Amino acid sequence: MIKFTTASISNGTLEVAGPSNPEAGAEVKHLRFAVTQGDVMVEGEGSASGSGWSGSTDAGGLKPGEAHAYGVALMFKGAAPPSFETFTWLEPVTLT
Repeated sequence: MIKFTTASISNGTLEVAGPSNPEAGAEVKHLRFAVTQGDVMVEGEGSASGSGWSGSTDAGGLKPGEAHAYGVALMFKGAAPPSFETFTWLEPVTLT
C-alpha cells in the first residue's frame, strides 16, 4: 500500500512522504503527486526507496491547514508475464 503520512511546508517547499509497500514482486518505478487546497494546486514527483517514498515541490500558495493529496504510482511486476500496473489514491491531509 502507498499512502501519505506527512505533508509539510518549510521555506516555500512542500515535502510529502509515506510508506511504499507494493505487493511481492512489484517495484515502484515512477511516482507523481498533487496537493490541492481551495483553488490552489501544486504537483511534483516522488521516488520510492526501501519501504517508503518521498517527494518535494514548490509550495505555491499552499498554507498550513487542511488539504487533499493525490498520488499516482507506476509499478513494474516481474512475474510471468512481466507487466506494469498503475495505482492511484486520494487522501485528506493536514499541511504543517
